[in-house]
Amino acid sequence: MNILHRLNASNNQTQFVMERLYKTLSGAALLGLLAFTTTAFAQQVVAPMSTPAPVAEKQAAASSGAASGLTSSVAATSSGLRLGPFNLRPHAFYRYLYGDGLRSADGEQKKTALQSFSPGIYGELGTHLNFDYTATWNIYSSRGFRDTIDHSATIHWSTQYQDWSLGAGHSYSQFDSPSVETGRQTKQSSQVSTFNAMRALGSRYALETSLAQNLRFAEGYNDPYTWSVREMLHQKTTPQIDTGIGVDYSYTAIKKNADMGALQLLASLSWRPIQQLNMSLQGGLEKRRVYSKPSADTSGPVYSGSIQFIPTNTTQVGVTASRSTSASFFDNQLTESTGYGINFQQRLLQHYQFASSYTHQETKYTSTLPGFIVNRKDKTDSVNLSLGTSFLARFRTSIAYQFSNNSSNRSEFKFTSSQISFEIGYSF
Repeated sequence: MNILHRLNASNNQTQFVMERLYKTLSGAALLGLLAFTTTAFAQQVVAPMSTPAPVAEKQAAASSGAASGLTSSVAATSSGLRLGPFNLRPHAFYRYLYGDGLRSADGEQKKTALQSFSPGIYGELGTHLNFDYTATWNIYSSRGFRDTIDHSATIHWSTQYQDWSLGAGHSYSQFDSPSVETGRQTKQSSQVSTFNAMRALGSRYALETSLAQNLRFAEGYNDPYTWSVREMLHQKTTPQIDTGIGVDYSYTAIKKNADMGALQLLASLSWRPIQQLNMSLQGGLEKRRVYSKPSADTSGPVYSGSIQFIPTNTTQVGVTASRSTSASFFDNQLTESTGYGINFQQRLLQHYQFASSYTHQETKYTSTLPGFIVNRKDKTDSVNLSLGTSFLARFRTSIAYQFSNNSSNRSEFKFTSSQISFEIGYSF
């Protein structure tokens, strides 16, 4: 009986440590994703619409309880519509935006009003599967811009089985808006598929395998397709510290251009010294080879990091930083991007939510052809301010201001834009 008791205790301890480790790493991964999303949004000149409340709550819950006291009360009081085994929550938004300095379809800077209608639906199947679809109809007042219908869809599955934690997801997005990279309104789409498996190795170690596919499309430009595999060994060094080492390999196929492969040697650190503070860092060295004739090799550091501080249940401060290299939409070019961001959220007078952020990104375009020089460097700065509130249980409204400036040594990519917007939304 003592032996059985010890075995059960050991298994329970392993399961507990595994759950803690998985939650910590999932939160760190989400923060990295948020950092990437912030960078991606910085590359779009028009400010993005608000994330639907159900999706925002899922992200916040995964971020190690970061949403405590900060999320909208809409979802907290709503269980959704039951349709057989599905729990469904429709949502809809309307936004009116006025901006200047926006790059139009012909690359000229113009003023325009933009009205956006955005219906969608979020759903769950049990506790393991959730999905969301949102369509957005954009109507510009200026004839220099194309009216568009954008689409965004995501699905995510996760489960735990004995010593295994498994997850998979797919996202699709299609949008047609002014872009920093192309210097004009550009129709783009992307499809991202991921699979993640983590297995406990005793009570302190875990082995993680990740697979990803990222297909990017831009009308009139190159379409890079990237596949990657990552293997990481994690260690629960102390109850507050997780460390890891690993390797990542990716292969990018580009139509009409040379393919390329990249090998990364990585190390990671997640540290939560107190409940209100969470820090994560992942970085290493990347070696990239372009399979041209002759082949071209580049190397340099890559990293992504974040700090999240929640001093009270109404205040949140975050800092992110990243450096990465990827294939450009332009022929035979790479983009080397380095950036950081600061964000602050504060609940005011019980009912109002104030949010502010600042992002800075420097992007250097380099040639993948030996002896060929690309002369382009961009510095993009963006400031965002918003104030919102919820009313009638299921509605929320907000006003926002964004200032963006792109300083480039190429005049056709420079712009300075100010945007002010009003938004009202409903979430079941």
